[in-house]
Amino acid sequence: MDVRSPNIFDKKYYVDLVNKQVLFTSDQDLYTDTRTRGIVTSFASDQKVFFDKFVVAMIKMGQLNVSTGGQGEIRAKCSMRNKDKLLVDVVERLEKTLAAAF
Repeated sequence: MDVRSPNIFDKKYYVDLVNKQVLFTSDQDLYTDTRTRGIVTSFASDQKVFFDKFVVAMIKMGQLNVSTGGQGEIRAKCSMRNKDKLLVDVVERLEKTLAAAF
């Protein structure tokens, strides 16, 4: 989403936020919101700070227990489980209940 240096990993995205030159309003909110403005400003002014924080975030993400295979799903809408997955879960629970009964 950085038109100035789209093929380079750098702080330009945050510089664009400060200069109000981003593509999406939701991105601009990172700078507009007082809760995140300081973070954006620090990343825009110091690439080393951005890189250091990025490393920490990637390490944390690598330590997450991610559900894979039949344990997880790619959601069509992040805040809701997919309807098909809900149906599969109900059927699986019903099958287990029936199996235990007989």
